[in-house]
Amino acid sequence: YLLPEHVGSCHLRISFSAHTDLNIKFQSHRS
Repeated sequence: YLLPEHVGSCHLRISFSAHTDLNIKFQSHRS
């Protein structure tokens, strides 16, 4: 079972943006 490359890159992009959003919220909450 292999994901098509465009699906994999889309999932990575969503995961990365969500992770960045969490980091921004966490940092703004701390300060």
